[in-house]
Amino acid sequence: MILGLDQAHGIAGGGGMRVAILDTGVDPNHPDLAGRIAAGWDFVDEDADPTDQMDGLDNDGDGYVDEAYGHGTHVAGIVHLTAPDAQLLIGRVLDSEGHGDMLDVARGIRWAVANGADVINLSLGSLTKSDAVQVALSEASAAGVVIVASAGNEGSDTPVEFPASSHYVVAVGAVDGSDVAAPFTSYGDFVQLCAPGVLVRSTFPNAGYALWSGTSMSAGFVSGGFALLKPFHPDWGEKKLLDRLTATARRISQVGYHSGLGAGALDLGAALSPELLDSLKVHDTN
Repeated sequence: MILGLDQAHGIAGGGGMRVAILDTGVDPNHPDLAGRIAAGWDFVDEDADPTDQMDGLDNDGDGYVDEAYGHGTHVAGIVHLTAPDAQLLIGRVLDSEGHGDMLDVARGIRWAVANGADVINLSLGSLTKSDAVQVALSEASAAGVVIVASAGNEGSDTPVEFPASSHYVVAVGAVDGSDVAAPFTSYGDFVQLCAPGVLVRSTFPNAGYALWSGTSMSAGFVSGGFALLKPFHPDWGEKKLLDRLTATARRISQVGYHSGLGAGALDLGAALSPELLDSLKVHDTN
């Protein structure tokens, strides 16, 4: 993978970090995720079981049934792939159609902070700004939590989705496996970084795996990247951590009208390499 994960994992695995994934839930029994979940809560059904589930109904009348089923499991698998030693906090704030209440998202953010989240992943978006979520984001940021959001799949610079538009989050766009901007990715001045988001293979309910495309997937890689880097620099805030990721990003091939895709494509091998050099220097002096 172009992320440089093999190199990055030779330096860090995200141990001691907690990444909160506020989404459709997760399959807690998936072999790749079992044992990595530190806590969970279902804000849709108001219980302690945030399992990714379907109901077999077209609740939103769009002609598709349970189209978001497995989304949270897929994103969780990406975070785990990127930061395999990190613990996961699972908040189910979306139903199987991918719909939810912004008040539940705000509650989920506060729950994540209360449960020790170091990073919060928000692979979700709305065309309406929520004051409740904005306040919760400000509180999480003030607590030192890094918040990552998907930029959206509008294929344009308008409309801009929230919470990607919030200055409290790191907004992530999508590229393909050749560092070419994905045709569906939202773009604009609010996007700070890009990561793979085209036909990404990750976990799916019932011990399965699936290919999925979207900036939701891209956000998961960046959340995992913060979990790899943050333990080396516990005194760094979001800005300094992001500066490292953006300074080491690769150039994107921006096709056609794509121009606002931030610093480039995430390269975790390059982002973690200074930590490897530091460890070698310490070893050499012993």
